[in-house]
Amino acid sequence: MDTKVEQKVKPASTSKTSPLVIVALVLGCGALGYSLWNGVETRQHFAASQRQTSEYHEQIAQLSTSLQQQELHLKTLVDNLKSTQEMQTQQQELLTTYTNSLQKVVGKTSADKNDFQLDEVLFLVRNARLHLLWRRDVHSAIALLELGDEQLRRDGNPEWVPIRKSIADDLASLKSVTLPDTDGILAKINALQLSLVKLPLIGSEGIGFSAAAATAPTTPSETHSQPAWRQALTNSLASLQKVVIIRRRETPITPLLAPEQTQLIIGRLQIWMQEAEFGLIQHDAALYRNSLMQAKLWIEAHFDKASTNTQTMLTDLEGLGAIDVSPEFIDITPTQVLIEKAIENRPKHKDESA
Repeated sequence: MDTKVEQKVKPASTSKTSPLVIVALVLGCGALGYSLWNGVETRQHFAASQRQTSEYHEQIAQLSTSLQQQELHLKTLVDNLKSTQEMQTQQQELLTTYTNSLQKVVGKTSADKNDFQLDEVLFLVRNARLHLLWRRDVHSAIALLELGDEQLRRDGNPEWVPIRKSIADDLASLKSVTLPDTDGILAKINALQLSLVKLPLIGSEGIGFSAAAATAPTTPSETHSQPAWRQALTNSLASLQKVVIIRRRETPITPLLAPEQTQLIIGRLQIWMQEAEFGLIQHDAALYRNSLMQAKLWIEAHFDKASTNTQTMLTDLEGLGAIDVSPEFIDITPTQVLIEKAIENRPKHKDESA
């Protein structure tokens, strides 16, 4: 009985499970295919991710290298900046030292600009006095004094009024001095030097005298210009000379002085006149007059005083010697002393007094 039942039951169970199996198989195949497809896609994404990661690593490495280079460059800039700052600090310290030294020097000299101007005026007055003392140069002294007075005028300090008054007195005295006509006197002396060759030496007809000119033979042109009777006489003498030989034994007349001695006399005169010119330029009256006097005595000793040229030369030399080429000396020492006292009595700076 049981066996029948089992036989009845088996066919029923077989007919119920067959569709499920098919479904399960389909689902399994689908799951397997999906799994396979998903795995392939995952591997593709993974490979792409790896490639992208590798690119990122390369970019990071490049950025790291660039960052290191920038750090090195920045470090170099920082070092250069430190060096520049240190150099600027040193220069600032040096400038401060120089400034302090300059302030000390200025403080020791004078703290007031008026003191510098007064020192400059003293320098100008001293130079003016030296020009008057050694060279009698009135024009330069006037220019220097006027420049010093202009310095005091621009300052406008009423304390300098006595000094300006003393300078004004000196200028008035200098401008009243009669100055020699230096250019005119130099021109006269130069003209006398050029006329020395016209002076005749004692015993001669002049410096250019030549005895050979007196014995020069007659040229053919002179013969043709003679009258007919003179030409006939000349021809007769020429014919006679062919028969009679005349020997001449006289010697030509020689000058009293050799050319070298003549040049020595003229050269000595020129030297004395040049010395007179130097004395005129330097306003040295003693040298000027002594040189002209020596030239005059030399002409009287070696040249013919009866000649008009010699007399004119002596008269001109005497007139030039009478000119006073040294102007009156104006002593401006009181003005210099007045300025020196003003400098001594000016207020002392604290650094100078210390």
